[in-house]
Amino acid sequence: MYSEFEKNFGFDNLRDLLKNEGEIYEIRENRSKGFVIKLFEFEADYDGTEGYWFNKSFEWAIYSSHEDSITFWW
Repeated sequence: MYSEFEKNFGFDNLRDLLKNEGEIYEIRENRSKGFVIKLFEFEADYDGTEGYWFNKSFEWAIYSSHEDSITFWW
């Protein structure tokens, strides 16, 4: 799904949609704490760990799973 998402929509387009967000928060399943990341660093990919990304007010969230899927909540 990651490659399909990149091919059909793209993380550049997603970053463009989120350009007014300011901070993006990232939590990975095997890490003891979350991180604030810069928009240009943001890519909702499965890197061997499931990941969650959201804004400060939790108005949206993105989840990347071990099943090679990306889920969006708006």
